[in-house]
Amino acid sequence: MKKRIGHLLNWLIIVSLLPATLAPASILAAPPAQEVSCAEEYTVQADDWLSKIADKFLGNILAYPAIISATNQHHAADVSFAEIINPDLIEVGWKLCVPTGEEAQALLAAPAAAAPASTDAAVTLTVSAAADLIFAFQELGRLFEQETGNKVVFNFGSTGQLAQQIEQGAPVDLFAAANVEFVDELDQLGLILPDTRALYARGRITLWTLPDNPLKIERVEDLASPEVKLAAIANPDHAPYGIAAREALQAAGVWETVQPKLVLGENVRQTLQYAETGNVDVAIVALSLSLQGQGRWTLIPEELHQPIDQALAVIKGTPYEAQARQFATFINGPEGRPVMGQYGFILPGEAPVARQSAGRSFP
Repeated sequence: MKKRIGHLLNWLIIVSLLPATLAPASILAAPPAQEVSCAEEYTVQADDWLSKIADKFLGNILAYPAIISATNQHHAADVSFAEIINPDLIEVGWKLCVPTGEEAQALLAAPAAAAPASTDAAVTLTVSAAADLIFAFQELGRLFEQETGNKVVFNFGSTGQLAQQIEQGAPVDLFAAANVEFVDELDQLGLILPDTRALYARGRITLWTLPDNPLKIERVEDLASPEVKLAAIANPDHAPYGIAAREALQAAGVWETVQPKLVLGENVRQTLQYAETGNVDVAIVALSLSLQGQGRWTLIPEELHQPIDQALAVIKGTPYEAQARQFATFINGPEGRPVMGQYGFILPGEAPVARQSAGRSFP
């Protein structure tokens, strides 16, 4: 199981680096309203994610918005089809509609670029955000829309892969990374507005297991136990939470023992899904995700890894610069900071607070 998943993920990452058959600039574009057929009705399987399904049927892992559009369109007429709100949150058993290749091309064809909106006009912002932000940012998006009338659409994923999409020209208004270094790299490429670069959070990692897991896993060193057959971390090649997990394993002196047991998630959210579905015994994931689940978790001491300092920036050339700046300020302002703190993030200028897990406190 571990070898199959690992090989598949490595292959998909390699494919994602090849020139896309569909124009990168249209990847996140909102598709026009049009009737589409289902070339394939697909039921979501364990370990599926939309980019994997898109690559299987459409030959392009970045064509997943076409599946979202087709599935949601059919859901409106037939509720046996799923309704996809977030591309990173799909469930086993959901029925999806995969359009034909020609229809996918049409769905992904970017509409004529809208003229820059005035500051007062309501717009839809596209925000590429690290997977650890799923729950916090969805709440912030709702609050921001209530306050300003501007809607926020999120593209959650691995920070490294999101940065690569921006480099390739994906139409993104704001980038919220799980590691400040990726924002700085985009700055060096001239792709962000430098004065908007700001730290907004520091993340933490946890050891996460199912609540009925008989294994007692309380320290990173416990992953070296022969009783732990498989463990999951986000891929450290492009996921900051995976980098922190690897550093913690190395600092604890168990990296060489644990590495053969590792299953690599495409991002930290998928890493958690491996543990939630029982495909691995334990996962190292973000505190922000652990706080929302039903699992048992233990906070990993922060001194075992480099700080997970997270930064955001407005993308240069966005037609909605004023609104993107407004949302960035909202995240770091009096409305956003309490929400971020609620989801376990350490905020700029604030000291860490104690967190509870299994009846114990952790710094």
